[in-house]
Amino acid sequence: MRIKVGNLVEVMIYKRAEGSEYILGLVTEVTNPQYGLPPVYWIKFVEDGEELRVQHSDIVKVIR
Repeated sequence: MRIKVGNLVEVMIYKRAEGSEYILGLVTEVTNPQYGLPPVYWIKFVEDGEELRVQHSDIVKVIR
């Protein structure tokens, strides 16, 4: 799965009380922390406009 800046993605968010849920967000930045590690993504969420850093494994699918 190739993820680029500007992609709309579905992200799994973990919450202690409710469990996990899926939220849509827009990729605003992609960074590679170190050679050999997976990239880290900055996602701006559609619902509330909050921007969070997520791991590659938290992205469920790329919508477009």
